[in-house]
Amino acid sequence: MLPLLAIALSLPAPQAAPSNLLGSALYRNCKADVRMMDSPTGGENADIDPANACIEYVSGFVDAFAVTHQICPPESASRGTIIRIYVAYMDKYPKLFDEDRAMGLWGALITAYPCATK
Repeated sequence: MLPLLAIALSLPAPQAAPSNLLGSALYRNCKADVRMMDSPTGGENADIDPANACIEYVSGFVDAFAVTHQICPPESASRGTIIRIYVAYMDKYPKLFDEDRAMGLWGALITAYPCATK
């Protein structure tokens, strides 16, 4: 039987995620959404990438993991609040900018909205 290290070294190197799938891209889009939410006129959306918009990704992510009871946001938690939680989490953990966008969002949500243990 091959040692684990030999097996690991024989595997192809992991490919870097495309830049639009990194935490930095989602963070940038979510920061733009926060600016729009905070602007009395709705703000400008010129810096939001429509192919990777924050609100759509966050909504789908929350819906998927809430259904499986892996995260448990209260029904009163708006998407705006969840986006702000994500942005604050990424401000605290900037190393996640270089990871897949799901990593930072998962960390933010599981920290903010863990499900009660039975």
